[in-house]
Amino acid sequence: MRICFLFPVCIALGLMALSGPALGQMWRSHGRSSGYSGWGDPGGADPGAFGALGSLSATAQYNNLRTVQSNNQVAGMNIAAQQQAALQSSLRNTAVTQAQTRTQNILGQQQANQDWWFQVQQQQVAQRQAMAARMPPSLPPATSFEPGAPAETTAASAATTPAPADDVMQWPTALQDSRFAALRGEIEAPYRRTPGKISYPTPAEYLAMLGPIEKMRGLLGQMTADISARDYLDADKFLNLVRQQAQDRGKPKP
Repeated sequence: MRICFLFPVCIALGLMALSGPALGQMWRSHGRSSGYSGWGDPGGADPGAFGALGSLSATAQYNNLRTVQSNNQVAGMNIAAQQQAALQSSLRNTAVTQAQTRTQNILGQQQANQDWWFQVQQQQVAQRQAMAARMPPSLPPATSFEPGAPAETTAASAATTPAPADDVMQWPTALQDSRFAALRGEIEAPYRRTPGKISYPTPAEYLAMLGPIEKMRGLLGQMTADISARDYLDADKFLNLVRQQAQDRGKPKP
């Protein structure tokens, strides 16, 4: 009776002993397929699987880093381009502003010159009008410079003509200045040849007057600041008349 009872127990123990390795193998296989190590120990995982996972993570990080660097580089280039564009725009604006300023200055200077010239012209017109109002009437045009005789008077017909009290000729106002006294004496000398009477020059004496006449003209040009325009014009006309008639009467007669 006991033998029959122990026999099933022995069979059960034998099956359990045989099934232990099979169950362990099944547990290890299940652990690998589930991502865990044999016998449920995570520390017993396959090192190759974790190495592959680390390599993939490093590659992803590197790619991310490269992407960030590339994005930063593109952003830096965009910023530099914007700064360059802003600088060029500022330079263009400055150049345009300077050109406009120069143009305005030139136009302003031209207008100022025109205004100044207009004022000068107005002042000169006013001065000429004032001088014309103060000028004495001009002398009537002379036909001869010789004293008391017409242009065709001869020495014989004028021999008895009385001499004036002081000067033989009626000199214009400017030529009556004391600076012309010696030159006036040279020209009048032939007329004073006979005391108390007026005699007339010979052709040679007429030609001799040309030298003093040119000296008087040069001296008159130095006195323009001291005499009026009317006095200068009257004196210049008189000297022209003396020179012309002296040249004509100094020619030998046929």
